[in-house]
Amino acid sequence: MINDSIPDSRALGKFPFLHRLNTLAAARRARLAVGSLLNVALLIVLLWPSHVMAARRPQTAAPVDTLSANATVTISPRTSTRIRLDAMRVDVVIAQDDQGAWADITTWLRFQNPLTRTLTLDAVVQRADGTPPLKSLQLTVADVSQPLTADGDFRWRWATPLAGQTRLEAVLTYRVALGQGAAGRLRYETVRAWGSIGSARLTVRFPDKPDADQLLFVRPSGYVNTDAVFTWSYDNVPEIAPLDLAFLTTPVWRQLRQAQKDAAASGATDAALALGRLYARLARIESPQKAFFVHYYPQAIATLDRAWQDAPERSETALLLADLYQQQADRAATEDEQAAYRALAAEFLAAARLKGPPNADRDAELAALYLQLAERAQRGDAWTLCAQYLDALDQLPAPARDGLPADRVLGLRQFVALEQAMQKMHDGDLAAARAIVEQIWGAAALTAPGARRATFNAQVADVALERGRQFITMTLPLRPAPETDAFEMTHAALAKLNAESGVTARITAASPAPILQMVIEFSPDSEWQARRDQLAAQVAANADLALLHALLASPTPVMQETESFFWRTRQLSETVDLPQAQRVWLEQAARYHQAISALAPEPTGNDVLTSTLSLATIQRSLWEEEAAAWEALAHASEVRYRLTMDSAQQPAISQTAVGRPDQPLHISLSVRDYRVETVLGAAAGVILLTLLAAWAWWRAG
Repeated sequence: MINDSIPDSRALGKFPFLHRLNTLAAARRARLAVGSLLNVALLIVLLWPSHVMAARRPQTAAPVDTLSANATVTISPRTSTRIRLDAMRVDVVIAQDDQGAWADITTWLRFQNPLTRTLTLDAVVQRADGTPPLKSLQLTVADVSQPLTADGDFRWRWATPLAGQTRLEAVLTYRVALGQGAAGRLRYETVRAWGSIGSARLTVRFPDKPDADQLLFVRPSGYVNTDAVFTWSYDNVPEIAPLDLAFLTTPVWRQLRQAQKDAAASGATDAALALGRLYARLARIESPQKAFFVHYYPQAIATLDRAWQDAPERSETALLLADLYQQQADRAATEDEQAAYRALAAEFLAAARLKGPPNADRDAELAALYLQLAERAQRGDAWTLCAQYLDALDQLPAPARDGLPADRVLGLRQFVALEQAMQKMHDGDLAAARAIVEQIWGAAALTAPGARRATFNAQVADVALERGRQFITMTLPLRPAPETDAFEMTHAALAKLNAESGVTARITAASPAPILQMVIEFSPDSEWQARRDQLAAQVAANADLALLHALLASPTPVMQETESFFWRTRQLSETVDLPQAQRVWLEQAARYHQAISALAPEPTGNDVLTSTLSLATIQRSLWEEEAAAWEALAHASEVRYRLTMDSAQQPAISQTAVGRPDQPLHISLSVRDYRVETVLGAAAGVILLTLLAAWAWWRAG
C-alpha cells in the first residue's frame, strides 16, 4: 500500500528525501547571515540580463520599484504518460535588502510508476511565463545532479527510467528575483500537467516575522502562519490555486514606519513631504488588482495634501499630487471620473509651474493634459469648459503646444467657435458670430460665391446741378461690423475719382454715417457728359457705390429753348436710371439665396449636430442677413435731385424731385424771360394811342 500523504514538519526527519530538503533549506538560510555586500553582489548577478534588458538595475540611481510577475519553474511531461506525481513540497526562503528581494526555491517532487514494467520519465523543465532569469538552477535525484538538455528558450529536457511499482524523488532548486526596490512578489503555480496531486505542501519563510501591514496580499486563504513561516497544505484536491503574495521589503518598511513617526510631529512640514513622497513611490508600484495603489494612494493624498496646505510654495508637493491624480485617472472606471482626476492633476501641475523653475517636460505634460480635458469636455458638449482649457493651453509656451497634434487642437477650436457663434446668434449678435467664425475659418468660410457683404444700411443722395458744376452729397450709414476692407475700397474708388480733371471727392464725416461729397466742374457744357462717363467707369465694379454709378451714368440733361413775340423759354430736364442700382443690389441678394440653397439641410430634432451642420446653420443665418441687407438697401435708399437755372430778369429758380431706386427719377425745370425790346415797343405804342385818344377827346369837347 502506497502512502500518498506528507507527514507534518515534526516528522520530516524520518524521510531521507525530506531530510535532504531540510538540509538544503537550512544551508540557504545560513547563507543569509553573510554580509550585505555579498547579498548585493548576488542580486546584481541575479538580475543582470541575459535575455531581457529590462531587468538591469541602475547603479547610480535609486532602484526602480518593480515586482516579478512569476517565480515558477515547472517539471511537466513531454508526452502522455502513466507516471503520476503523487506528492510535492515547495519550500521558499525569501531574502531581501535595500536593493530588492529574491527567493531560494526548493521543489521536491515524488513520481510513481503504477505499472509493473519500466517507464521512461520524459519531462520538460520550463520557466513559467513572467519568471525572471534564474540563478543556480539544478535538478538532483538522490543527491546526483541530473543532466538538462536545452529544448528551446528557457526549456530543458530531462529523461530517466522509472521501474515498475517504484517511486522517484527529484529536487529542483533555483534562485529567482521577486522584485527590485521597495517590494517583492512571490507567485508560484503548481504544475497541473500530471493531473491531481495526492498531497502537497507549500511553505514560505521570511527572514523575520512580517508586520500585517507589510503584506499587501496573501493568496490563497487557508494558510497557517507561525512567526515568519506561511504554510499551505493540500490532500487529494483536484486543483491547487497559485500561491501569490506581495510585500514591502523590511528596509523600506522600517523607513516607512520612521517616516510616519517623524511626520506625526506638529509642524513637521518637511517630514510630511518626505512621507508623502514615500507613499507616492509605493503607490506607483504595479501589482495585481493595483494592490499597492489601492493601499497607499489614500494615504499619499492625505499626507501630501496636508503638506501642500502647510507649505504651498513647495512645487514638489504639487508635482507628486498631480502624478497621483493622473494615476487615479488612468484607473478610473468612467470618463467622468477620469476627467475629474485629470482636472485635479492639471490644477496641481499648473501650480507647480507657477511656483517652480521652468521645465519644458512639465509644460509639455500639462499641454497634453489640457488637450485631453478639452476633448472630454467636447464629448460632453461642455463648450464653455472646453474653451477654458483651450485658453489655459494658450497660456503655455509655444514649444509645449507645438508637440500636440495640430488637427486635434484645430478641431477643438472649431467646436468652441461654432458653439460660441451659435450662442451669439441666439442672442441676436450676428456680427459677433461672424467675427468668431472668421477668426478660425477665415473670411472665406462665410463668403457666398460671387457675392460680397453690403457695407451700408441705406444711401441717401442729394444732387444739385448748377451752371458749370454738379454737386453730389451721399450720406452712407454703416452696418454693424462691416468688412475690414470695405471702407478702404470706397476710399480707393474716391482716389480714382479725384485723379480725374475737374473733380473733387472726399469723405467728410466718420462712422457711423460717413458723408461722401463730390463736385464736378465742367466748361463748356459739351464736356459734361464725357466727364461723367469717365467717372462712372471708375465705380462701375463697386456694388456699394451702385447708386453713385447710376447718378453718373445717366444721360446728359436736355436743354430746350423756345421764343415767342414777348418772351423766351428755357427748359432743362433729366432722367436718372435709379433702377440700375437696385438691380445690382438685388443681384447680390440673389447670389446669397443661391448659396443658401446649396447648403446642407437644416438639422431636425433627431439629427446629431456635427461641425458641418453647425457651420451650415451659421452660414445660413448670416447669409440670410446679408441677402436681407442688400434687399433693404435696394428699397430704403433715396435720391433728392435739385435743378437750378439762372434768369436774367429774376433770382435763380430751383426745383427739387425725390426718387427711390424702384423707378427712374425725372426732373424738369423751365425759365421764361421776357423780350425787353418787344415789351418797350408795346409800351410805347400804348402810350401813343393813349395820347391820341386824349387829343381826340379834347378836340371833340
